[in-house]
Amino acid sequence: MVIRQKRRFPRAQVDRPALVRLLQTGPGQVPRDVFTRARVVGPGGCMIESPTALGYLTLADVQIALEDKVVRADSRVVWEHEDHSGHHQVGVEFLRISPGDRATIETMVGCTQRER
Repeated sequence: MVIRQKRRFPRAQVDRPALVRLLQTGPGQVPRDVFTRARVVGPGGCMIESPTALGYLTLADVQIALEDKVVRADSRVVWEHEDHSGHHQVGVEFLRISPGDRATIETMVGCTQRER
């Protein structure tokens, strides 16, 4: 379902598996993978539900399994909220995404040329 709002990027509600590889996790730490669910996705970023906090401004490689393709983006965590069940809703901004992966997302959310 496409969420129609006056936003920079249109978004679609989804329930798709996602892998988040945290690249910047702290001094002396190595990258770690977190398996999550993408709940909202758009050309500029996504909202994922994670079993753990990811860390505000953490850099990450995000891979989302969409219907027939996995899209990948270099990303940054821009907000986090822990819900009453202990899961974390995490806002992720796409910093770098291939033109093909961006086009896949734009097609999915129904972007028009004017909205790009």
